[in-house]
Amino acid sequence: MGFLLLVPALAVTGGSGFFLAKEGRAGLIGAKIKRMPFVAGNGILVLIPAALFLASKAKAAEFDTTFYAVQTLDCLPARQTSFYSVSI
Repeated sequence: MGFLLLVPALAVTGGSGFFLAKEGRAGLIGAKIKRMPFVAGNGILVLIPAALFLASKAKAAEFDTTFYAVQTLDCLPARQTSFYSVSI
């Protein structure tokens, strides 16, 4: 499962960025720091479950309306956050 490697790697990357930005908390850096909890929450609560669901549907070759609805839901946050997107 790629998530077992991806999620900790993203956490380390976010933590190192937070550490490196400790000097400047204003402007663009401050705005990003305020936005990051929402990005992380979106990844954990929406994107990961959607990716697991889509992978199971694709493995079963069930490309129905539910599959495409979840795929659309999965792509919308990725466009806004540039976090990641699942492609099957």
